[in-house]
Amino acid sequence: YFTIAREGADNPEFEIGALVASFAIGRVLFQFPVGVLSDHIGRRWIISSMLLLFTITISAFSVTTSFAMMLLLRMLEGVASSGLTVGAQSYLNDVTPPRLRGLANGVNSSAINLGVIAGPLLAGVLSQRYSLQTPFLAGGALGALTFLLSLTLPAIENGERPRRPSLGPATVKRLLKPALSPPSLSLSLIQFMQMLALAVFLTAAPILTA
Repeated sequence: YFTIAREGADNPEFEIGALVASFAIGRVLFQFPVGVLSDHIGRRWIISSMLLLFTITISAFSVTTSFAMMLLLRMLEGVASSGLTVGAQSYLNDVTPPRLRGLANGVNSSAINLGVIAGPLLAGVLSQRYSLQTPFLAGGALGALTFLLSLTLPAIENGERPRRPSLGPATVKRLLKPALSPPSLSLSLIQFMQMLALAVFLTAAPILTA
């Protein structure tokens, strides 16, 4: 870490590359242990704590000009992202009947992709109209909202098994209801807002670093 921080001095191209790589390093190193931890202490605790860490790290970018600190914050952002991915996928699978998990995960993935699309546009507008720090403050605000929303996720109820469906409109409605249930939709909203904030960051960070 300190070697990379020293190498990045007065070298914007290296700094940008190192910042991109440090995020992946954080994900690789902590995704497995966070997954194990979520099995022992619960999905909701992991989701909320990772969103809180994400909020702190993205907000801190608005007040730092040190490459070493940026590198550390970026790695911690990777940790938060990996923890949220593991916790959210596990939670979604736990609250969704087995044969509806494809639909539920599809809705969740769509929310993630919408955040990725909207985030860069928002970051570009905020950077141009206000300052280079504004996108990080906006990302932090979005992160704080996702953290508060995660606290409303209901506890997982075990032991439920879906009945064998029959064909017809009533069956379609019954199948869609749990897949698009409030917990599933809340998690999709969390994923959308978190990815929106992350996409804002990914657009603004190279500009600020340079």
